[in-house]
Amino acid sequence: MLAIDGTVLQLHNSEKLRKKFGYIKNQNSKIARAKASILYDVENDMIIDYKTGERELAEELIIKMCAEGTYNDLLLFDRGYPSRNFINFLEVKQLKYLMRVSNRFLKEVINAPNQDQIENFTGETQIAIEQDFYATMYLANMVALAKKDANEAIEEKYKDKNLTYEYKINTNESSK
Repeated sequence: MLAIDGTVLQLHNSEKLRKKFGYIKNQNSKIARAKASILYDVENDMIIDYKTGERELAEELIIKMCAEGTYNDLLLFDRGYPSRNFINFLEVKQLKYLMRVSNRFLKEVINAPNQDQIENFTGETQIAIEQDFYATMYLANMVALAKKDANEAIEEKYKDKNLTYEYKINTNESSK
């Protein structure tokens, strides 16, 4: 299982770095910032590759990954990645992926005018549907295991205290 995520890095604010990596601009100044995208092997806890940039450079990482013959991995993406173009890129490459999406993106999908635009699966074959289902189950189990471990730690920490309420992990927050 591979994950791709991006980040924005604040840099020393020099003209040279602004020219090289880019910047954000406000009313008074330009501030040097760089975007980075990382391809991460979740199972082996290793960074496989990285590029500076985000969605466009994620495409470069994926092209490189495909050139090396890696096609059977499940790619995980955070909220910054979903777009029609990027999803189309992944579909054309016939890759397996799972994306975290914002509520706004989800509303756009749910309110799509054509019925075939609101499918919840990444493919139409039996294996695609089963993979999506099992990936969702796997992720739900991972959250459950993390929650269980955290609740045990909380229980141990407060076992000798006479608390009015029992502390527990907020499930909504643990899945973010």
